[in-house]
Amino acid sequence: MGKESFVKKSLDDDEMIIAIARITRWKFLDEILWAVLFCCIVITLIFLQLGQIVAMGAAFTLFIVWDIMSAKDFIYINMTILSITTRKIVYRTGFLKTRGVDIPLRNVDNVQVSYSVLGKIFNYGKIRIESRSEPIEVNWVYNPTRFKNLIDRAAQGYVSQRTIG
Repeated sequence: MGKESFVKKSLDDDEMIIAIARITRWKFLDEILWAVLFCCIVITLIFLQLGQIVAMGAAFTLFIVWDIMSAKDFIYINMTILSITTRKIVYRTGFLKTRGVDIPLRNVDNVQVSYSVLGKIFNYGKIRIESRSEPIEVNWVYNPTRFKNLIDRAAQGYVSQRTIG
């Protein structure tokens, strides 16, 4: 089931989806760097001739660690939904332990966007939506400034249906 169909299930009859935020795949950059580091460690162990069993054990252990780190990011990317409808902001995250928040647009107090250095280069960042109930903070959002502008325009009623992609 896609993110759009999940959001559609929470809509009222006359409500439409305006935008769905996309979590960028650059989140996997640190896993790629860790994989390169792990390969270098295993190659070093092989060249030091510590024995094939030691090198294979280290490779297996590092592969398991890398696999767990990658699975965590894969779940975050595919199980995090941030969308704007004509009436509310819908946020869901989690796999086994899920968390969901629906914030009516009239209750949105502030929307903040922050970028890291790499985020500026690759156009991803963190978006924080403050409301009267509880804040929402989503990392690795692709083009967060545009998403913030859509939230502001939706709160004022000036936006048509579109999907951020």
